[in-house]
Amino acid sequence: MDDVDPSPLRRFVVAKRSITSIFDQLLDFVKDGSAFVDEAWRGDDLGQVAVEEQSLELQSCATKLWTIREVLLRRHMKVAFFGRTSNGKSTVINAMLRDRVLPSGIGHTTNCFLRVEGTDGDEAYLTTEASNERRSVSVRPTQRP
Repeated sequence: MDDVDPSPLRRFVVAKRSITSIFDQLLDFVKDGSAFVDEAWRGDDLGQVAVEEQSLELQSCATKLWTIREVLLRRHMKVAFFGRTSNGKSTVINAMLRDRVLPSGIGHTTNCFLRVEGTDGDEAYLTTEASNERRSVSVRPTQRP
C-alpha cells in the first residue's frame, strides 16, 4: 500500500481483489477435483454410485463458487446500513469516508437512502434519493502514526 494510509474504501478495493483471487484458486481446485472424479468414474476401480454423487457435489460447489466470483467481479457493490435510531450508522459511514458527510448525533439525523460510490478520480461527492445533485465531499489523506 501507499506511504499514506489509504482510505477505507481503497482498502475495500484491495481486499475485494484478494478475495476474488482466493475464489479463483478455489474454483481451480474444484475443477481439478471434478476432473479427477470424472476420470475415476470412467475407470472400474471405484463404485459408480459413490463417484457419481461426488461428481454432482463438486459440480454444485463449482456453480456456487462461480456465482460468488461473478458477484465479486461487479464494479458496483451494495452495502446496507440499518438499525435503530442513534446507533451509529451515520458515524460509521463518516468514519469510512474520513469526513463528516452525514449528520450524526442524538435523534433522527438521517432518514433517507444514500448512495456512495468509489471512484478512481479525485472528485468525491454524494447524492441522495431525492436529488441527483452532487454534494461535495472533502477527502483528507491521513498520515500513519
